[in-house]
Amino acid sequence: EVSGDFDEEGNRLFKNTDSNGRFHTDWLNMMYPRLKLARDLLSDDGVIFISIDDNEVKNLRNICDEIFGEASFIGELVWHKKTQPSFLSKEVANIKEYALFYKKDSKETIKTFGGLTDTNKHIEMINISNRNDIRIIKKDNLLVSNGKFNGVLEPGIYGNGDLKIELQNKVNVKLGKPEEDMKLYGRFKWAQETMEASFTEGDIYHIKSIKSLRPTVEKKNKKPNIKATIDILSKKFDRNIATNTDANKEIRNIFDGELVMDYPKPVNYIKYLIKAITYESNDRNNIILDFFSGSATTAHAVMELNAEDNGNRKYIMVQLPEETEEKSEAYKAGYKNICEIGKERIRRAGKKIKEDYPDSKFDDGFRVLRVDSSNMKDVYHKPEDYSQSFLDKMESNIKEDRNEEDLLFQVMLSLGIDLSSKIEKEKINDNKVLIVEDGFLISCFDEEISEETVESIAKKQPYYAVFSEGKMSDSTLANFEQIFDTYSPTTIRKVI
Repeated sequence: EVSGDFDEEGNRLFKNTDSNGRFHTDWLNMMYPRLKLARDLLSDDGVIFISIDDNEVKNLRNICDEIFGEASFIGELVWHKKTQPSFLSKEVANIKEYALFYKKDSKETIKTFGGLTDTNKHIEMINISNRNDIRIIKKDNLLVSNGKFNGVLEPGIYGNGDLKIELQNKVNVKLGKPEEDMKLYGRFKWAQETMEASFTEGDIYHIKSIKSLRPTVEKKNKKPNIKATIDILSKKFDRNIATNTDANKEIRNIFDGELVMDYPKPVNYIKYLIKAITYESNDRNNIILDFFSGSATTAHAVMELNAEDNGNRKYIMVQLPEETEEKSEAYKAGYKNICEIGKERIRRAGKKIKEDYPDSKFDDGFRVLRVDSSNMKDVYHKPEDYSQSFLDKMESNIKEDRNEEDLLFQVMLSLGIDLSSKIEKEKINDNKVLIVEDGFLISCFDEEISEETVESIAKKQPYYAVFSEGKMSDSTLANFEQIFDTYSPTTIRKVI
């Protein structure tokens, strides 16, 4: 405050540029309390991904080890963000970014989804890490050279090096089918007992090359297994991993050709991370929180993923209303701050996803909330501050510029009711009534509330009923408790 670097609410008034001598310290001081809060918000089996570049990855890893614990570190994922490096690079052309991956509880086992195994791919039976041993392959489960080989396989060594195989017996083969069981000596992956079970299941063992005699197994009735995500996220390994170029195209497509956001993250990259830890059906109703939400790529990714797999994931986007620069495309397009970009993106992305997935039942609705001061007036004054005119102003303890929705959300927060809960408006005896979650909470904050309205609300038997004391007549206030005791004695009543 003294230096003028921050305003009265603690917001930084100047950008933290790398010419600042305390650049790294200031960045860490900004991140540390946010990560502490993030850890408190995580569920016991929750995880966090933190996107970061080369400049601060070392420092970030240190504070994450301190906050989450070194044992909670899962991985340092490398994202291949550019296919074309910058031509301005003189020393090393950077084409990557990182996503640090931590879990809340170090004892919790986190299973990630990186794709499914290919059920058509044959399993290699020879592995250099295993020791040599004898295995017998049943003739009925064996096919040589895809059914094209005719002849005799003589005992001896086939192949070379550590993966060579020694055939122990003579085998006659007609149209790829051996007339004898094949006895082999080599570095087999499976024990004989495992192979016997495999024969019973009808698995086919293939020997494609008579020069090496190395067998592979084609599993019958094989179910795909889940592969863990790898720590290099690149199109070279998974076509679903997008780049910054893809992200710019996405923004332009959504905003009628305008690039309204610098350095956005691509939807498919964020979607990959979310899917990695919410793939299982019982995880598809998880809450995804992004507290540097920018253009709301995470919200876009959550909606698209829900449309694809019928999930019910929910998102919370947090973003300071950072102003856009007057020369930027965003400002010229009418978006005066980043929050406006995020809100419009969610609207447009939701509409487009509904068009692309017409049979999906995903919910594209969202609610915008802004942190504000209390709805209640400051009533703490010294006796000498009071006068008759001042007391007249204090007839209501609610600030004049607040509406019924402002009051409702303050009540919902105080009662621990989800801010995403369904809210309906209903007219009862000329009073406007707000009904939350089909009557779990019913409130009325009108200027005048009649006894008939209170009685009608009591007959609905809500769990909570909330009214404004300053806006009730004396007779209504006097009979308030009696009305509820008569029609809904279990309702918890609150007057603010």
